Amino acid sequence: MTDRSIALFVSPHGFGHAARACAIIGELNRRLPAVAIHVFTRVPEWFFAESLPFPFFYHELETDVGMVQLSPLREDVVATARKLDSFLDFSAGRIEAIASMIRAVRCGLVVCDIAPLGIAVAAHCGLPSVLIENFTWDWIYDGYAAAEPRMAAHAATVRAVFASATHRIQTEPVTVRHPADLVTAPVSRPCRAAIADTRAALGVGSGDTFVLVSMGGVATQRSFLDTLGRHSHCLFAVPADGVTAIERRGSVILLPWHASLYHPDLVAAADVVVGKLGYSTIAEVFNAGVAFGYFTRPEFRESWPLQTFVDAHVPSVRLADASFDSGGWLQAITHLLAVPRVTRTERNGAMTAADWLCATFFG
Repeated sequence: MTDRSIALFVSPHGFGHAARACAIIGELNRRLPAVAIHVFTRVPEWFFAESLPFPFFYHELETDVGMVQLSPLREDVVATARKLDSFLDFSAGRIEAIASMIRAVRCGLVVCDIAPLGIAVAAHCGLPSVLIENFTWDWIYDGYAAAEPRMAAHAATVRAVFASATHRIQTEPVTVRHPADLVTAPVSRPCRAAIADTRAALGVGSGDTFVLVSMGGVATQRSFLDTLGRHSHCLFAVPADGVTAIERRGSVILLPWHASLYHPDLVAAADVVVGKLGYSTIAEVFNAGVAFGYFTRPEFRESWPLQTFVDAHVPSVRLADASFDSGGWLQAITHLLAVPRVTRTERNGAMTAADWLCATFFG
């Protein structure tokens, strides 16, 4: 590849796609620090600033709809279909306007973490595109077609876009197998701090039981925080809206979305992680070897294959979905605390993906 810039299009559905993209691009930067990275997304710029330890260019752009969330565990299918009605109008003028930006910064490769707009732009520019996925939206949307007929048409549209990607990387846990150039182990961002240092920064003592509650970039309800505050046998760290600094409220440690503490370090420092079945959380608990109490989203098609992977490869317990707000899941913590941490020998999939990108496009 002669042009030394990469356009990175990332889905803004939660933070999981951005985390995976950052893990791979971070490893690529370690191998090829001279390659400029241009990020196109509506994931906040601060997330990339925290995750990428090198300069990059940020372009705020709606690259994907994903699913409209009512809560961490519930989607709004009608609102999703309505947004897709307008977003999937990939007119020539709209694509050309973005393509002109790509040409202006001399990008020779487009990498997309399930953001269909990037693949359409790459095809328009005649550039190679790399789709990074463990699922694609067409498969998800098909699962809602009976409830909202428009989703079937939207699924067909994005299926054609995803099929036009010139290269595909699948990362475990994979939900649907497709012909791929590469299949990797779970991809997560690497830890940066020692476990003892992270716990000290949180005010968690060596003898304290520390539970991280992580719901994948979706705001946590105040009623839920009040429920946790009534339980004093553990310390709970929870990212929360409206918090600007680490704040202790009894047994609850409130964290700003972008704190000085890095999420993979928080996962590694926890005795137990509690959260929904989302890609980045699974990858982080897998690579850290930490016990995981998880909530599923029964209507979300990705949940079952993710659960199958977690049950087989991660010390874990499924938590009743209805117990999230009530705190009924707390009774499972004792069991999870008794599970020993796993020492991983597998290579982080981000390294494998970066090796492949280097060999394929920069060899």
